[in-house]
Amino acid sequence: EYKFDQLKVESLDGTLNIGLNPNDLNNIDEFAVNNQPIQPAPFLFPGREIVAQEIYNDILSGLEDMIRDTEGQLQITLEPSYHDFMRQDVERQLHQRINMYFDNLSHAERAPQQRDNVKEKITEKVRSDIQTALIQFITNSHSETGGNPNGV
Repeated sequence: EYKFDQLKVESLDGTLNIGLNPNDLNNIDEFAVNNQPIQPAPFLFPGREIVAQEIYNDILSGLEDMIRDTEGQLQITLEPSYHDFMRQDVERQLHQRINMYFDNLSHAERAPQQRDNVKEKITEKVRSDIQTALIQFITNSHSETGGNPNGV
């Protein structure tokens, strides 16, 4: 039995779960406040920003090779200006994509001892997404302009 009128909190950082264990959050079907459904805040992964930056750097360092490999697989070579465009587009979206995969991790995967596994898992998912996008972009660009940015 809790007597909330006797609970005094001077300062609260993070989340206060009374009667809940973070591992139990996976089993909750619905959160509600005043009978209004709410989405729980993402449970942050320890060291998330550091791991996200490592993933970002790893992917960008190999991006030019991914572009060339994709061109080789498709037997299509685009003008260098297309490579710059693709790189800028990936850079612009990369942090958001990495964070999306972090937000979708299960609570068990967010444990500090899972750091290397999580990094590898997210890196592979993002690379797969980029590979799919590169194939579509290179194929469409080549069919529309023949790989020439001026369409000539």
